[in-house]
Amino acid sequence: MTDVLSRRALNRATLARQLLLERARTSVADAVERLLALQAQQPSSPFLALWNRLAGFGADDLRTALDKREVVRATYVRATLHLLSARDYLAFRALVEPSLVAAAAGVTPSPVASSTTVRWTSPPSGSGCCASSRAPVTGHSGTACA
Repeated sequence: MTDVLSRRALNRATLARQLLLERARTSVADAVERLLALQAQQPSSPFLALWNRLAGFGADDLRTALDKREVVRATYVRATLHLLSARDYLAFRALVEPSLVAAAAGVTPSPVASSTTVRWTSPPSGSGCCASSRAPVTGHSGTACA
């Protein structure tokens, strides 16, 4: 017969896995890698998350890990900013690339989204097609502003 965890045991195991049961004595990079990713839309979020998880954590610990490129703050799941170990980011980026491209396509006019090459240029004089002074031009013949 298979053992079944009680709700309390499952809760405690989940908190321990997320380094929330007690503060761990480990490096920033190791903690971030264990968690896979930390939400980092707001610049202060990963500092607070790590302060809650690591014994003796100071803001300079994360700054140093970022400077040494042990961890990165980059677009990841749901096209939002996350903090990941550099190793995990390199390993998983290709897996999330299709969803990032799809998310970009949802907010970018279709010629740009379907093109592999985009360069920025000024719109034709008097075209009036773009509100801004710069318009994306794809490898196709048309501009992205329609």
